[in-house]
Amino acid sequence: WVKGKSDWWRCVYDSAVWRYWNNNGRIANVVMIILAKAPKIIPILVSTLSVWAILWYGCKIGRFANRTMLTALWITGFTCLYPWIDQMYLIDFQINYLWTTALSLFILKRWLTDAGNSTVTIICCFIIGFWHEAFAGGLLFTIICLMILYPSFRSKRNLLCVISFLPGIAYLYYPRIGETPMAFFSTRSIMVYAFMLPLII
Repeated sequence: WVKGKSDWWRCVYDSAVWRYWNNNGRIANVVMIILAKAPKIIPILVSTLSVWAILWYGCKIGRFANRTMLTALWITGFTCLYPWIDQMYLIDFQINYLWTTALSLFILKRWLTDAGNSTVTIICCFIIGFWHEAFAGGLLFTIICLMILYPSFRSKRNLLCVISFLPGIAYLYYPRIGETPMAFFSTRSIMVYAFMLPLII
């Protein structure tokens, strides 16, 4: 059906609906379906830039951009410990994890430095909420903790960031109402938290 032409958007819609009720409703998976018809160079470029952004923002957030040994350890850690790194040749995994990690670190860098346009930061938080529930949950937990621990983080922008995560998380969680909450945030999701939170701390 991916190669179909006349019913292409119907296929996208049907696949998105099926995923929402039977698997998960991440927008990342809808983007994956759409990109199946796009030139291959597009996801390749975005994924390549995402890896660069992950390594770059990781160095900046960790404040070791000019320290060779720590930078090497960070790159090695990313290469060896990133969840499903051996499967990142799959476009599905790239869109769900590489792209989202890059955007998450971009958001985190803006929070920690209080830099950049507030509207862009809030929009990025909104997108992450619909893109992947584990990353949204991890970032939401992080900004709430920062706001509790440090008064300087209790800004209108950060409050709007908190609010902007909620529609996406609610949208993704809705089909699972009645299930055990941690069954939705599965072991794989916890692995993503485990990767992000030490870096954040």
